Amino acid sequence: MDVLAQLNLDFREEKEQEVRINEMRKRASRCVCRYCGNPLTLRKLTYAAYDEAKIEIYCEHCDRIEYGTEPEIYKIAKYYVNKLGFDHYLYMDESVRKTQMNISVICSILEWGYKSIEILGKDGFTVDIHFDENKISDVISFTNTLLEEMQGD
Repeated sequence: MDVLAQLNLDFREEKEQEVRINEMRKRASRCVCRYCGNPLTLRKLTYAAYDEAKIEIYCEHCDRIEYGTEPEIYKIAKYYVNKLGFDHYLYMDESVRKTQMNISVICSILEWGYKSIEILGKDGFTVDIHFDENKISDVISFTNTLLEEMQGD
């Protein structure tokens, strides 16, 4: 072992990198971008300030490093923003970017909730989920005006 240290060879670091890349590969194949919903890839990025290359999970569509989210979570968040009108960024003008940022916020909230009740872990859902995209819209939404009208009867 001392000979390896003298040669500056540390195989533990290589093993840790290999484990990290395998975990990222699994996540990229399972998850989607939390901003646009597109598939993710692995990309080797060079950081000029450090002159070091590192492999990251990347969204080619958004052109950004992205950790991603489970596709089911993205679809629920997108529905919540587009159909129910969630808007975390009230001060911003309407734009595609604002919509993407709102979807990302809901993804984070849902992930936090699912992790808190331990049905979501680092390798995805920890229980079998039965996701039916058509059932997302099986929700009744009442406005304050409608509720006031119903109370008046």
